Amino acid sequence: MLTVITLNLRYDTPKDGAHAWAHRREATGSLLRARAPLLIGTQEGLAAQLVELQAELPGYHSFGTGRGSPGQDEHCRVFYRSDWLRLRRHGDFWLSETPEQAGSVTQSWGNSFPRMVTWGEFEPVDGGAPFSFLNTHLDHASPLARERGAEQIVRFLRQPEIVHPAIVCGDLNAPPDGRPLQILHGEVPVDGAASPLRDTYRLSGGAGNGEPTFHGFTGRGTERIDYILAEPPFRAARFEVLDQPVEGRSVSDHFPVVAELEW
Repeated sequence: MLTVITLNLRYDTPKDGAHAWAHRREATGSLLRARAPLLIGTQEGLAAQLVELQAELPGYHSFGTGRGSPGQDEHCRVFYRSDWLRLRRHGDFWLSETPEQAGSVTQSWGNSFPRMVTWGEFEPVDGGAPFSFLNTHLDHASPLARERGAEQIVRFLRQPEIVHPAIVCGDLNAPPDGRPLQILHGEVPVDGAASPLRDTYRLSGGAGNGEPTFHGFTGRGTERIDYILAEPPFRAARFEVLDQPVEGRSVSDHFPVVAELEW
């Protein structure tokens, strides 16, 4: 069983007051240690914040750079259990017309900030089949940037050197029936072909739009914008939005999302 969690950490800022990272760090570590996922896709973490999170997660290694420049700005850092998974290779690309240029933005897309993907190719240490894992955070303001970003992810996965099946997770800033999800799910073809990615909520047997994942530190979800998608032959044995406080605190302004995958 391959357990995956995606979590927008909410970047470290003192203006959050009682919800600032210093007050949430231990609860976040407690939740992740208790769930013990093999893979964690995080969004919005700043460099110092991620160092502190790494200290909360013994047994995990991590990788991924900042969206603006190496080591700076928000990250889409990936954490993985090194006793279960072997990292074969990894990288980052930017959701722009110059994806290899760190910090790049395509102004005509309407991006407010650089957006990126951190990816890794893994294999189980017991010699099981390899797979790819992508973690991203699509633009919060521009619908066009979200659509172009989704298309770029689909095109990246079509490169001949990319190992399949793939998992894509992150804060997509779009509803389940929005165009970015339609692109990633193959309902809107890219370059004439449909993506094979599927929503693990639906794969687990869920109906409707699913539970909301963003709550703005209120504890009451308002919209579903965080996802774990997977290609066949992955199956989702379980899917859950972790909407309960941990040690009396919300770990973020987003609820963590967990999927248990098998193949």
